[in-house]
Amino acid sequence: MKKKRDTPPPKRGIVIFVEGETEKVFYEAIIKHLRELNPEKQCVEIVVKNVKGVGNYGSKAPRKLKNEILPKYPGVDFTVICCYDADRFKYDAKPPVKWKEVEKEIKS
Repeated sequence: MKKKRDTPPPKRGIVIFVEGETEKVFYEAIIKHLRELNPEKQCVEIVVKNVKGVGNYGSKAPRKLKNEILPKYPGVDFTVICCYDADRFKYDAKPPVKWKEVEKEIKS
């Protein structure tokens, strides 16, 4: 026999950080389309935030998460996704972002 939960499961969410306005429009269009396909299943909060340039991930992404997103969605357990142009990192000898540092900052 399954035990009944006294509290509802935590709400889940996804934060998608993007480099620019084009990516923001793109991801918002995908999200809108998916929600229109299945309007009854809206169980995940999805937030798309533009950090305005790949070099801003280190400072803006953690700050936007802590100061704008988490206070607006209390109790939501977010998964964070950082979208960027991969070619920028593939050929650049000194990449503009240290992703391990960004990840550490977001998790703190």
